[in-house]
Amino acid sequence: TWKRDGEVVVNADRPLLKDLDELPWPDRDLVPAERYIVGLRTQDPCFMVLASRGCPFRCTFCLWVPVMFDNKVRFREVGKVVDEIEDLQRRYAAREVFFHDDTVNVTVRRVEEICNEILRRDLRIGWIANFRPDPTTPGLFRLMKKAGCTKILLGVESGSQRILDESIGKEITLREVEDAIRWARQAGIRVHCTYALGAPGETRETLQETLEFIKRTDPDDIQVSLMTPLPGTPFYERVKDQVADWRDFDGVSGRSWCDLSTEELRNAMNRIYAEHYLAPLRVLRRVARIRNLCDIRENWRQFKALLSRYAATGLPRPIGAPYKGQEQA
Repeated sequence: TWKRDGEVVVNADRPLLKDLDELPWPDRDLVPAERYIVGLRTQDPCFMVLASRGCPFRCTFCLWVPVMFDNKVRFREVGKVVDEIEDLQRRYAAREVFFHDDTVNVTVRRVEEICNEILRRDLRIGWIANFRPDPTTPGLFRLMKKAGCTKILLGVESGSQRILDESIGKEITLREVEDAIRWARQAGIRVHCTYALGAPGETRETLQETLEFIKRTDPDDIQVSLMTPLPGTPFYERVKDQVADWRDFDGVSGRSWCDLSTEELRNAMNRIYAEHYLAPLRVLRRVARIRNLCDIRENWRQFKALLSRYAATGLPRPIGAPYKGQEQA
């Protein structure tokens, strides 16, 4: 996409590269290894690796699947993926890698192949991955832990099954999420869950369901944002007539796309963070879990983020508490 005489010109899409193994590895010598900072890591140094591109699922808010990869999935050869990991360990003393695939566990067999190859080579390295609650098994998580998995990221989005089915198209059940979190933690793998508030049909009741679901499943970490209509996604097509300015694309301080006010959604986001991270038992567990300098830095980063959030917004109200003008309604 480019401009000619002030006019935007959009070229035809180039065909997707079929063989990802044709691509060279990133030239990581361009930047000193200590400058690579990977969010959500548990050890340093940590590097990002892609074992695949694309995802077969069709969450309505996701940009990458329809726009970047045309709903197609392409895999790198497992042996070549592990070659890259081995090179990172040898050349840069990598202690962890982050599989930044859209969905690492498109199939259980694919994850098993990666784990078994890491174990066959006796690579002692941690790894993190973007995951779905299904397909998984308790045995898969045990194998992952044995192969070095330190953390998984689960996109949950809502604690309301109705919102997942009708507005987000997640193709998962909350029971599957509960099972995945429990099995991962039983295997000794940390769990980071992401949520997106404000999908069409969101209500105070569904927000409360999300809060209660987080309390019940008790993941190690959470990330909460507001639904964002990125152009090219089904969600954008649904609400594009309401888009007013660039602030509408901010997933943290953006706006509401449901019948609840933006203020109420932002308050719910802050309330969920407060109830999750400031619970006394959780604070004690986090302190007891500190094992290295990276843990100290990550806890300090999250603590500062909470302080800045509530310094800007004040302490959040309970979900559903009335705002000015609502008392009379």
